[in-house]
This record gives sequence, structure tokens and C-alpha cells, in this order.
Amino acid sequence: VSRLKAGDQVYGGTIGGTYAEYIALEADQVARKPHNLTFQEAAALAIPVHTAHLFLVEQAKLQADQRILIQGAAGSVGQVFVQVAKILGAYVIGTASGEGISLLKSLGADETIDYKQQDFTQIVKDVDIVIDLVGGETQEKSFAVLKKGGLLLSAFAPPSPELASKHGVRARFVEGLPTLKQLEFGTDLIEHGKVIPRIVKVMKLEEAAAAQQLVTDGGLNGKVVLTID
Repeated sequence: VSRLKAGDQVYGGTIGGTYAEYIALEADQVARKPHNLTFQEAAALAIPVHTAHLFLVEQAKLQADQRILIQGAAGSVGQVFVQVAKILGAYVIGTASGEGISLLKSLGADETIDYKQQDFTQIVKDVDIVIDLVGGETQEKSFAVLKKGGLLLSAFAPPSPELASKHGVRARFVEGLPTLKQLEFGTDLIEHGKVIPRIVKVMKLEEAAAAQQLVTDGGLNGKVVLTID
């Protein structure tokens, strides 16, 4: 490793195994920590910026003026999707509920839909891209709002190829480890104030089980961060 040295402040991530004091990662899974973030804030943004680049830039190749629907947009990852999609010039529609609606508006979403009170299939039509961060029935219903040839990308579960064929669209499940390119993309946006972190709760590493339950229960409009004394 030549670009980093002992003592450098970095951020990054992997899939699983991070509830620990120490972890070994490939060099390309970390990048220099944005200088304007604390370690807690950097921990909250590493995976979201990686995921946003993977989905919006690499997979969707999102273009200016395209219409994108983000399901579960007020969650910690969804918030970054909204911010990055706006930076790329897209028309952004996000689903949320409660305080999440005002949060999405503050992040620049062009339209917001309260999924507890509104049926998005009656409001949204002919979008170019759907980002599914929810799964289940929401994913299945999302096929109907895509334009012909549109694209559904899910971080939650593999979408139905039968439904994709029926609606004349493309659909796939996307996952992957962070890369240096993705993290440096995030660092640039963060250091220019274009992507901001949102932490809803800070807990100790010893409270990891309780923290995981909070996340599993859902409804959080931000990240839960574990700290090490």
C-alpha cells in the first residue's frame, strides 16, 4: 500500500464483520476520511456514498432530467440517493412518511409521497428509474410506474424477471463492496458540502444488539452509529 501510511484517517466498509474494534480490509475499500467530518459522521456516510455511486452512476448511469423514484428515500441510504441524484441533475421523487417528508424536501426532492396516506402508483407515471430500498409489495408495485425500457434497481431483494418482462422494463438486484473510486466520489461531494450526514443515535459497541434491533424495526431517518471507548 503506497497511498496510505500508518496514522492516516480513513473511512470505508465491507459487508458484515464491522461490529469490532479492529478489522482488516483491502486497501481499495478505504479512502482518506473527508476532512470536514468526524469519525462518527464518516462512519455514517461510507456505505451510503458507496451505494449511491454504485446504483446511480455505475448501474443506472443516471442522466440530467431523467425521472427517478426512490422508495424508502428518508432512510440513511435513501437520503444520500436523493442528494446525489439531484447533483446529477435528475428529477427526484421520494417516498417517506411523517418527518421524513419534510426531510426529503430539505434535501431537494422535487416530489414527495407519504406512503402511509398515498398510493404512489396513482401519482407516479413513466419514471426512467426506480430505486428499491424497501422490497416486498412496494417493489412489485413499482414495475407499473416505470416507462417502457425503464430500470428498477433493488438493494433489498432480487426483483421478479416475470414482472420485468410483463412491463417491458429491466430489473436487477445490486450489491457490492466499496471501492476507492466510489469513496473518493463521496469524499469530493462531502468536502464541498453537497452531501451531509444525518445521525439519529449514537450507541456503544457493547449495545450492538440493541442498535441492530433499532435498525431492524425501521422508521429511522438517519444512521445509528456505534462508538468504541
